[in-house]
Amino acid sequence: MDAGTYDCEVAAIGRRVNEHQLRVINVSDSNAVLAYGTLINSSNNYYGATTSHLRHTFIFTSTTTIAIQHRAKTTVNGTGFGISDTWSTNIYSYIYCAYYAP
Repeated sequence: MDAGTYDCEVAAIGRRVNEHQLRVINVSDSNAVLAYGTLINSSNNYYGATTSHLRHTFIFTSTTTIAIQHRAKTTVNGTGFGISDTWSTNIYSYIYCAYYAP
């Protein structure tokens, strides 16, 4: 991301993984944590999905690479971060940012 201010919305889903949470890290700076999303529960007995959300303003003084990380308490092979289908692109997390020049 170029230097500047970004208002961002981030989301990541979890399904039957109990507690889960996302965070945004600064890959350009030793993976420093920039912000955490909501800690949310997706009960291992519940077949629906829940979403960890984050709304945050990031200010970067130089070009920066960021990444979303998503961690869950329980591993659910194949479907823990969402069910796949064969008729569309599967999206399990996203980040949307509005950019404001420095």
